[in-house]
Amino acid sequence: MMSNPLRAALLVGTALTGVTLAASPSSAQTAYTGGTGDWFTAGNWTLGVPTAASNTTLSNPATTGVPAFINAAAVSTNVAIDQGNTLSVLAGGSLNTSAFINVGLTGGSSTLNATGGNVSANGMQVGAGPATAGTLTVGVGRTVNVATTLQITNAGVVNNSGTIVAGTNLNILAGGAFNSSGTVNAPALFQNSGVVNASNTFSTTTISNIVLATFNVSAGGLAATGAFNNSFSAQLNVVAGSLTGLASLTNTSTSAGAVTVGAGRTLSASASINNNAGTF
Repeated sequence: MMSNPLRAALLVGTALTGVTLAASPSSAQTAYTGGTGDWFTAGNWTLGVPTAASNTTLSNPATTGVPAFINAAAVSTNVAIDQGNTLSVLAGGSLNTSAFINVGLTGGSSTLNATGGNVSANGMQVGAGPATAGTLTVGVGRTVNVATTLQITNAGVVNNSGTIVAGTNLNILAGGAFNSSGTVNAPALFQNSGVVNASNTFSTTTISNIVLATFNVSAGGLAATGAFNNSFSAQLNVVAGSLTGLASLTNTSTSAGAVTVGAGRTLSASASINNNAGTF
């Protein structure tokens, strides 16, 4: 039986897996039909332009050739982007949802681009499995703000050049990838068998890199805060850039090269670096 700390960590890390958007009794579902692609054109939706009370879906495989776009302030309760559809927030636009955004639910390779405007949600999941890919791209100067958990699952990819805020957790699960050259603010980053490639700034209380996870510090280096825990068979690679600013590093991973520091690179922590039966 797995130890209680690991079991608890896995339960936290998988809390959003399989999230789907079910319309509440008070919310109408409006589905994207293509047309001109403009979010604000009523004829591009089955029940008109989404409102703050709408459950909004972009999930018709027939509309993948007409990417939807937002160029003003858009609202919704939930948004599901699925079956290979794309939604882009352009300059002058924003998307504010009071509940969830799912990028990839049942199939295809779906995309949310926050390259011209900001996005906010209560919770967000990117990707849903090997045959259901999802991609979130955050542009320079743009912010994706998730009040609770941002979860990246199997076949989910997040590319961040701007700012990502996760109010409770940033979870990267098996098969997920998080690529960041921007700023990340999250109390806890939990990575279970995913891949992180990071530079610039991470503001966290804890980073948990466990099981078969790989955390790569990219060129330019990463300034991070909080405690970094590297355990089980996880790997921390400080090869392309330096990792500085941590409060502490604890390594219990016994995989070969569990913590690797390249020539000319620095790994530093203000309080302690503990190698507890792990491998450097």
